[in-house]
Amino acid sequence: MTAPLPPRAQAVLRTEGNLIAAIKIVREETSCDLKDAKDRVDAWIATQPALKAQLDTRSREARAGFWVLAMLFAAGCVAALGYFAR
Repeated sequence: MTAPLPPRAQAVLRTEGNLIAAIKIVREETSCDLKDAKDRVDAWIATQPALKAQLDTRSREARAGFWVLAMLFAAGCVAALGYFAR
């Protein structure tokens, strides 16, 4: 069994859903390395099904938003090439 997650890290995950901030808090409060801190946060999230579902949804939405921006950028580049190729 892994050590419990510091309460402040749990609060950050529940209120903000900020995985990076939670890992940083674990590292600060436990003096463990990055891999151990990430493993502890991931293990705790795995025990919280509602939070895990919320974080998974946010992750999917962020990836979808990234691809929309990438496609808009690509379309802008193609339009600029067409304009300057005249």
